[in-house]
Amino acid sequence: MFSKSKSIKSWSQSVSHAGIMNQIALALTVAVIVLIFMVMSKKETVIVVPPTFNEEITFVGNQASEAYKTGWGLFTANLAGNISERNQAFVVDTLRKMFRAKDADNFEHQLQAQVDALKVRGVRESFTSLDLIYNSDVDLVWVYGDKKTVSTRTGASTTQKWTYEIRITASNGMPKIDHFSQYSGAPETRSRVKAIKEANADKAERQEGEQLKPDDLDVPLPDDSIKDNK
Repeated sequence: MFSKSKSIKSWSQSVSHAGIMNQIALALTVAVIVLIFMVMSKKETVIVVPPTFNEEITFVGNQASEAYKTGWGLFTANLAGNISERNQAFVVDTLRKMFRAKDADNFEHQLQAQVDALKVRGVRESFTSLDLIYNSDVDLVWVYGDKKTVSTRTGASTTQKWTYEIRITASNGMPKIDHFSQYSGAPETRSRVKAIKEANADKAERQEGEQLKPDDLDVPLPDDSIKDNK
């Protein structure tokens, strides 16, 4: 009697265990099917970057590597240097997003003036980059190349050397243009580096002086007896 009761109990446990295992297997099957569906229906994300990057880009916080700055600097110069009446809206919209809010309007006006001048002169311009220089001391990129000007009336053309001077920084991984200028001729790297270093030194000195208290300055303070003519 006891043996029979024990066998029935063992059989009941086996049936119960088998039922639990079947439920687990069913749940796993459903989970696998759901995962397969999610993978198959997931949209592919493609990240498009300018084609000027040819080496690894690194970030330390918001500090970007030289490759990042030169790549975006070259991209900016080539875009700005080949602006025309036809692609003006695209160029302005693309580069405007890279400028700080306080500088965006001024830069847009510069590009607009450039296009207006081309229309008045009846010419079109194109820029071909030939060389690129980066100086880490002043964090500037110089893009040097040929600017070709062609008359839309006669087809006559002239070519001159042209330089774009750009400073690229990163904000949450996105490129920002903190400085942009252009001029004819070769890059004025030596004079520009010297001028920027001197300007930065003067600025740092002024800031340091503003932060110091009069007691911290190594200069004589005015004497009250002298001030009161005593």
